[in-house]
Amino acid sequence: MSRSNSQKIKLDSPIELLFSSNKSKTLQSLQSAGVKTVYDLMWVFPLRIEKLPALLDFSNAIMGQYFRGLGIVKDIQKRPSNGMRGKGKIPLQNISVTVKDYYTDKYLSLKWFNSYPSITKKIEESKHLVFLGKLQEYNGSSQIVNPEINSISVDEIDRIESNDSEELKIQYPTINKMKGFNIKRTIDSIPIELWDDIPELLLESELKENNFLEISHSLKLLHGILIKYNTDDLEAAQRRLIFEEFFSEQTKLLLRKKDHKKLKAISFTEYPKNILESFPHEFTEDQKSAYSDICSDFSSGEPMMRLLQGDVGCGKTWVAFATCLLSHSNGFQSAIMCPTESLARQHYQEATNLFPHLNIKLLLGGTKASEKKEIYKDTESGSIDLVIGTHSLIQDDLKFSKLGIAIIDEQHKFGVEQRIKLVSKTKSGHCLIMTATPIPRSLSLTQYGDLDITTIKTIPSHRSGFKTRIVEEENFSKYLSFLKTRLSMNEQAYIVVPAIEDNEEMDIHNLEEVYQRFKTFFPTENIHPLHGKLTPSEKEEAFKNFKNGEIQILIATSVVEVGINVPNATIMTILNPERFGLSSLHQLRGRVGRGSKVGFCFLVIDKKLSKESRDRLNFIEKNSNGFDIAEEDLRIRGQGNILGKDQSGSDSFKRLANPIIHYPLLELARKTLYKLSDNPSDSFNSYIERVSKDTLIHNTI
Repeated sequence: MSRSNSQKIKLDSPIELLFSSNKSKTLQSLQSAGVKTVYDLMWVFPLRIEKLPALLDFSNAIMGQYFRGLGIVKDIQKRPSNGMRGKGKIPLQNISVTVKDYYTDKYLSLKWFNSYPSITKKIEESKHLVFLGKLQEYNGSSQIVNPEINSISVDEIDRIESNDSEELKIQYPTINKMKGFNIKRTIDSIPIELWDDIPELLLESELKENNFLEISHSLKLLHGILIKYNTDDLEAAQRRLIFEEFFSEQTKLLLRKKDHKKLKAISFTEYPKNILESFPHEFTEDQKSAYSDICSDFSSGEPMMRLLQGDVGCGKTWVAFATCLLSHSNGFQSAIMCPTESLARQHYQEATNLFPHLNIKLLLGGTKASEKKEIYKDTESGSIDLVIGTHSLIQDDLKFSKLGIAIIDEQHKFGVEQRIKLVSKTKSGHCLIMTATPIPRSLSLTQYGDLDITTIKTIPSHRSGFKTRIVEEENFSKYLSFLKTRLSMNEQAYIVVPAIEDNEEMDIHNLEEVYQRFKTFFPTENIHPLHGKLTPSEKEEAFKNFKNGEIQILIATSVVEVGINVPNATIMTILNPERFGLSSLHQLRGRVGRGSKVGFCFLVIDKKLSKESRDRLNFIEKNSNGFDIAEEDLRIRGQGNILGKDQSGSDSFKRLANPIIHYPLLELARKTLYKLSDNPSDSFNSYIERVSKDTLIHNTI
């Protein structure tokens, strides 16, 4: 496979040196997937590793079961079949190979139907084959159809017979339509001595203290470069490589954080004591602590990059508003970017009510051109104190005179580039990111490891919270009776469905069907639909009428999940709740109980619901802590590991690290990184340089 020239291959050599032609499809597939160097290729992990059954002589094989045998090829027969395959329309063949047992005088047939003729290249008369397949009987003879085969030499037979380690089958993923066996063949072509050149970051004492294998030894084990190994060896190698994945990810986050800290920041000098007194309710201790963290960032001389997280209804928005007041007190403007127009309008209405002395503007995609032009002009001149909007805030036409703080609400709805673009408009480099979806502790060290994190856990005393109940369809009438009672008390309700229209492939509720049903149930109530296909003005009208109390029941999709605040809404009913993630369900029920009245969330299920789905819903019924729910949600969605049977996801590259399962290793990697960065060695500095080039190893978690 490799080139015939004598150019020495090194770790940082381009992978082209492993191929005889730059036109190789395997080469092109790897390059397009980001595998540029030989070192990158070493980090393309197997999709799975399976223990092979022990070799058996033919007399011990059981009919109808899989067995692995060693045979001598005695005869090859090829007959044309009617099929053709491939771009060149290659004629296919039916192939039959007779093999004699290496240990006894028994025979059996290996057969392939409609196969490429190239399979016989592996099989030559008088050659030895190791094969694996299901033993069958046909016309009184033993045969295996479509077995897996390996042609081996006599020397290899001696090795297999004397080997006291386990035989393993290593399978690589398909990358850009390139089959895994081609990937394996490329990895096998890496010069054997090069594996020992992989630099070791950890000292011998650290390896011993943490019971780690060397990184080069671990990679050789995982790729099958070493001859003798067993499952215990692989588990030790996997543990070290998981640590390495976390370490590289943490390194990347550390570099990103240091790069942001290098930006020129403007320190605030004025910290009025009466800012928190501007609000109608006293801040909780957690809110005060969050505001204190922000003040410390503003006075540090470094640009703030802080994540403010908290459960639904904990009062993050008021902390953000207090931050805007602080920015205004220091002569700066503020901007709040929201993922939806409804949330932006809600923030705008609340801010203008709280702070009539500020010049606050709302900028949306549907804002009239004449209004936009006026806002652009006033923002650039500095006469606007606070702009609240959606993606419109990152348009090039919007320029600020002196933007002191960029605030991003529900940050998970935005991409990193959008965040960077808004922050680039600031004069200070300060950015506050908010989320009502609590970040699991594991993710706080991975995706958000470059951010300082403040958490609000307590709920303001003026909010009553919610209760959650599962309702089976057979008890639906009792639920309707309860809903009727609450509506008679002038309270309001959300009914959430997973789909707008009927879907023949899925037996789920849809908005139109539910809308008609509830109009029948409650003919005297004003019921209105709300979904993503409505125009912005139609959605705005529905939200406004619901908030004003003109609409009693809102039949909606998950568009109401984010940031809708109607204190008089006390009932949240979710049909087909199994179609929603745990975090989404928690966000939806957080729309009720936001005032002095207790909220109720009803999860309406079918009695045919699977046990797995019912267990998920039982969990959320019993748990109201958003952080516990976020951890459970991540656990459910977490990826399996390479030695296990639970495989999920469709990434081209197999990753070993799971921040939930391997959290202790994640913490250890972070601790080790900061220890090494305090007193960097030459090998550590080389590692940092390699990571800063954004090679494949970094794209891990």
